Amino acid sequence: MSAELNTVNTQTRQCGSCTACCDGWLNAEIFGQKVTAGRPCRYSTSAGCSVYADRPQYPCRDFVCGWIRSDSTLPDWMRPSECGAIVFLWFDWQGQKVINAVPVGEKIPERTLDWLKAHAQEQGRPLIFTERIIEGDKFAGSSCLGFGPPGFRKQVEQLKLAHQQAELLQMFSSLKD
Repeated sequence: MSAELNTVNTQTRQCGSCTACCDGWLNAEIFGQKVTAGRPCRYSTSAGCSVYADRPQYPCRDFVCGWIRSDSTLPDWMRPSECGAIVFLWFDWQGQKVINAVPVGEKIPERTLDWLKAHAQEQGRPLIFTERIIEGDKFAGSSCLGFGPPGFRKQVEQLKLAHQQAELLQMFSSLKD
């Protein structure tokens, strides 16, 4: 599959009607209110953010969606509300910016994930992406998966195991009470 990369985005993209980052797909706390999967920001409305002028610095003003970055190489169809994933570059692994993708829903659609993998490979960057765990009809957690060099994938697996162990310890400690 060809990644069909855009060159640097020369036009400034705007969020417009896309509110994926506010719809509960990213974990955050806004003015003491938790935003999680299945629990969108209470300030997000069909007309946009009701507290936009007064929104907090973190996470709202500090968050930069990979699709609207001025140096974005994401094609137009990768707008989160259209492709089913929020993509961002927040951290490095061995000097490389890691492409991070979070689903808008349970899983990143196959077309989007295939494109992201091809893009990561072409750019020589590791990719980490999330799948949500559903129990019954509710979101019950998430699982991170790595794509890229073997060392990166191994580190993602180690972090995943450490996270699972911490969750188990928390569950067992709550059973003692």
